[in-house]
Amino acid sequence: MEHHAKDRIDRILDRIHSLEEDLAVDDIIELRRISESSRVLDKFKVSRAEYWNWLDKIGDDTRGVEYDAQNARIVLKGGLGWMHEAAADVVRKVLYQIRDRLNATTGSRYFLTGSIDMLITPSCCSLPGDFDGSTKQADASPMEYEAKWPAVVLEIGISETTSNLYKDTE
Repeated sequence: MEHHAKDRIDRILDRIHSLEEDLAVDDIIELRRISESSRVLDKFKVSRAEYWNWLDKIGDDTRGVEYDAQNARIVLKGGLGWMHEAAADVVRKVLYQIRDRLNATTGSRYFLTGSIDMLITPSCCSLPGDFDGSTKQADASPMEYEAKWPAVVLEIGISETTSNLYKDTE
């Protein structure tokens, strides 16, 4: 990361001391735009209730924000790189076809969720088991209205090991 970008990130993080009072949507957008990698906000701990209250306050259409319940931290996903976006573009048409086919064959209404594109509605899933209370946002997934889980989940990894991709999709 170039020196100028690191300075900008540090300036933003210096003024953030709590989740509910200091972390605004504009800060999230700016941090994700500047940073190519994910960032754990480790300046303060966040309870599950604080996270959900904050999410209600700022709106749940904010992209790239996940909650790590085990460490009580907010995770900001890095900005989408060009390779990630290119890979998402390749499969986006397939996901629309899957959605349309599900709509036609089941009679239900499916929509696309995810974090890859402004055209796709974001959706966080609460994780069970060892990660109970944490949230994860898939890159994209067709999901039936009012369903608890997506029908298909797409997780894109550029230069990631297969085991890391499996962990992301669990």
